Amino acid sequence: MSRFQFRLATLLKIRESDRDERRLRLAEALEAQRILHERIEELRREKGEISRESRAAIEPGQLDIDRVLRVSRYELLLEAQIDHLTKRDEQLREQIELRRDALVEADREVKILEKLRQRRREEFKTQERNLEQKAMDELGRHRQQARS
Repeated sequence: MSRFQFRLATLLKIRESDRDERRLRLAEALEAQRILHERIEELRREKGEISRESRAAIEPGQLDIDRVLRVSRYELLLEAQIDHLTKRDEQLREQIELRRDALVEADREVKILEKLRQRRREEFKTQERNLEQKAMDELGRHRQQARS
């Protein structure tokens, strides 16, 4: 009995490797997005704290102009960083979507080859069973002829 060999096994391995690479690239982009979101939230919390400090600096009583200016400049800096990271997040979302689509396509290609391999394996098994049956039938005929 011969052994089943899928003629496109090398192509299947290449496609699986490509799919795994795309999965890794998507995971990296998702991790970058998670880190980016954490940083944006951190900056927003810091901006909230600075805003409270800014309000405290202009309360009635002694007004510290230098402090108000420093806090205002820092608040503007934080807002600019948040805006920059938000734009980067939008770009990252687009990249994630592209990578997700590429992964879906690569996965589809692998599944097509896996189904083909399974179909070919079943065809091979059927042929092997048919050959065995023919051999058994032939053996039976020879034995029957030998008895006669």
